[in-house]
Amino acid sequence: MGEFLDRDLQRNLLNEYREAYPQSLLTTLSGSQDDRQRMVNISYLIDHGLLQGEGRVNSTGDRSSRWKAAITARGLDFLADDGGLSAILGVVTVRFHDETLRALLIDRLEADPEADAGVKAKLYESIKGLPAEGLKVVMQKALETGLSNIPHLTHWLQGILPG
Repeated sequence: MGEFLDRDLQRNLLNEYREAYPQSLLTTLSGSQDDRQRMVNISYLIDHGLLQGEGRVNSTGDRSSRWKAAITARGLDFLADDGGLSAILGVVTVRFHDETLRALLIDRLEADPEADAGVKAKLYESIKGLPAEGLKVVMQKALETGLSNIPHLTHWLQGILPG
């Protein structure tokens, strides 16, 4: 079955269905090897949610079948160069409140055993009075510095990310 999966054929099928969108296409397939490959790839695209539809084998017992399918929004987005609306709607935004960021900075400042107490006090006051935009810049720089100081980033990421 694996030899029947064909990425070029799948892209061509998706493009055919895109041209018909929002209508469905009705395809009659014979039992030929090419049609079997087409049927397998249509089924595969349906299983992955890029097409929606169903196929029926003729009741006469021959190997022909009819497929009625349409491309889904997911299929259209798959074909889009920019990922379509799925890329826009699928963005995850992580927000930290200003006070949370301040607390993180102050915790790290207090945990620094090498810093002079007078310097710590000045920095503590600076952090407390920092406006949101300044806090954003400090945190971006902290993130950049943190990432640039992770030895063997690839190995580190493999250790914390699933898969």
